[in-house]
Amino acid sequence: MREGPVRVGAVVVFGYGTAVHAYDLINYGLNAYADFPVWLGGYFTALIALDAASAVLIATRRRAGLALGSAVLVTDALANWYAVYISNPDVGTLPRIGQAVTSALAVGLVFASVRLWHSFR
Repeated sequence: MREGPVRVGAVVVFGYGTAVHAYDLINYGLNAYADFPVWLGGYFTALIALDAASAVLIATRRRAGLALGSAVLVTDALANWYAVYISNPDVGTLPRIGQAVTSALAVGLVFASVRLWHSFR
């Protein structure tokens, strides 16, 4: 497995996640996730920092970035699953696709992390 493309891809994914959640906070304030339970809205808001930290740590080839990034994507996939299928099951198709993509990215990073662990410090 070539480290470079996977690392760049992960940084882009986490950069995108940072931007999306920051956009929500800037445009909608603390009520950005008012339709969800408070704990879920808090988690989605915390993803601004968690995604950014994952991006920086992976960009600098830190093992902590692989661990944090994997944990963030797995918990984000679970949070999105809860939001789409439990909290708001009539949400429509696009959020369900987003949840599936997040799940696929989580699985991909977990498997890539195992292979990349020794090339990171």
